[in-house]
Amino acid sequence: MVKLFIIFCLCISLLSCGGHSVTDTSTLTLEIDGNNNGIFDEQTDFYLFENPNDKEAIIKITYKDKYGKAIFGSSITLTADNKEVMFPMGNTVTTNSSGQATVFIKVEPSTLRNVTTTISVVASATDTKNAILLYLLPVTVSPTLSAISATPDIVNTGGTSAITVLLKTNMNTLVPNGTLVNFQANCGTITPSATTTSGVATATYTAPLVVPADGFCEVTVSSNNVLIGNLKLTIGVIDPTQSFLKATPDTIVLEESSVITALVKNNMGLLVPNGTVVSFAATCGTIPPSSITTNGIATVIFKAPITLPASGKCSISASSSSVSIGTVEVAIKSKLTVTPATQNISKTAGGTATFTITGGIPPYNVTSNNQVFKPNPTNIDKEGGSFSVTVPANSSEATVTFTISDFNGRTQTAVLQIK
Repeated sequence: MVKLFIIFCLCISLLSCGGHSVTDTSTLTLEIDGNNNGIFDEQTDFYLFENPNDKEAIIKITYKDKYGKAIFGSSITLTADNKEVMFPMGNTVTTNSSGQATVFIKVEPSTLRNVTTTISVVASATDTKNAILLYLLPVTVSPTLSAISATPDIVNTGGTSAITVLLKTNMNTLVPNGTLVNFQANCGTITPSATTTSGVATATYTAPLVVPADGFCEVTVSSNNVLIGNLKLTIGVIDPTQSFLKATPDTIVLEESSVITALVKNNMGLLVPNGTVVSFAATCGTIPPSSITTNGIATVIFKAPITLPASGKCSISASSSSVSIGTVEVAIKSKLTVTPATQNISKTAGGTATFTITGGIPPYNVTSNNQVFKPNPTNIDKEGGSFSVTVPANSSEATVTFTISDFNGRTQTAVLQIK
């Protein structure tokens, strides 16, 4: 014990580190309890960082005059030569009637290191000082306290996943900012390295274009030559038989719009991850080139062309990761039109006026603003159908407006002038 005490007590002044003999000046004696068991200067007391809870110690200071008598009420200040040392309850203490005082120190690791280092804690009184030497064991990355996650953990071929690593040390503290983390994948590709911020490093994993034989790819993470762990990702492929494409509505008129919805699932029947890119194309009209999924669904707005396509329809296709999801057709109709737009009938001679409806989406409904002159029929079930109005001879002068509505509520008017 005497030898150990000599090793760990650093006498700053040319004084005795302890004992009870008469000296030329006062003395400061430092003792340490690093495992908080109430016994000072055990061998393990001088070593910190042996486990996640081993970051604190109590230093007992004994201050005596040159005759070995306790010095009461004296102020003792403590300092350290390492910024990792903190004094949570203050670094100045006052001796009691036994000439003693205790100070609580806490050491928080701020860097990773693979070797044991030393720190010196110095106690200073008005006329003397003394120090104690502590040993800080290595601070390394801890695989058991760290964690790896993937979002998502099921990735479609060609898709991506965010690999997130939370790194902690063997002292259960976050690793320093800027700690290098290395990533490897046995299939697909991944960002080779990243540095930590608040203990977190992220990398982007891209799945291969072909599903591996066992359906999995493995990501390996390491830091400071320490293997953090391996993470398995399930690799899926988009399955057109479980996906579908839909247009709502599937019949529109020129320059109108339809909502195109793609529901995308993989070969396991699971919805593809949020953010999966779905590509769209149309044989006519306009459509955004892509959209991303939310809950497996991607939507875009298709706009019909300004002129009728020869086939009377536009075909819209969707794909993701070079896999076809499907094709849907949207019928394109001309705009709702009534011909002629205006007719004149002599109020004296009378006669019959006929109007023909084209475009829009049948069936059609026809109403009149004048109940004397009603259309016949009021309901027309096909494009190109007509309605008529009979004006008796010697009728009163009038302007009659007919409103034609198609199946989706589009309207057009025709006017009959009786004069």
